[in-house]
Amino acid sequence: MGKWCPVCLKDVEPVLGLDGTEVCPECGQVLTEAFDTTGQEIGNVSTVTNEDFANTESAVTQESSEVLQLTLIKFGTPDPSLKFRIDPTERGVIIGRFDTETGPVDIDLSNIPEAKYISRKHAKIFFSDGCWYIEDLGSSNGTFLLTENDTKKVERGTRTELKDGYEIAFGNAKFLVTFIKS
Repeated sequence: MGKWCPVCLKDVEPVLGLDGTEVCPECGQVLTEAFDTTGQEIGNVSTVTNEDFANTESAVTQESSEVLQLTLIKFGTPDPSLKFRIDPTERGVIIGRFDTETGPVDIDLSNIPEAKYISRKHAKIFFSDGCWYIEDLGSSNGTFLLTENDTKKVERGTRTELKDGYEIAFGNAKFLVTFIKS
């Protein structure tokens, strides 16, 4: 019989972490006598830290994660000729422009027309705790999230969650965020 995961809100078959603790195979939540399959609490719940999660052998596999794809938007339409894919196993991807003083970046936008509005080390995208995030690195022209209803400035040093379908503006260079099953 499975156990109820209070994070995923469903019945799951637990897997064993390296320390022998039962965890949810989808999110890594420790399931030691936490909830029964109706969601009723039957014991104590503890949360896996990033360090614990990294040490679990099969709590979340790369196959169950999504790759983030950035596609340049030209004239309001995604341009399939310029896209970048970021794997969730990467520790963080720096977006910006190459400079001889600061060195290379992971995603170099030097060759797009909007490059003059993009800082050398503009923003960082990373996967953590089951979600994709973006963080502005102190760029001159800002990083913005454009959703259906709102435009939000990404504050320096603050991680902001990314969702499928959001648009990111690095200065005035816009990219569509798409999650792709790996």
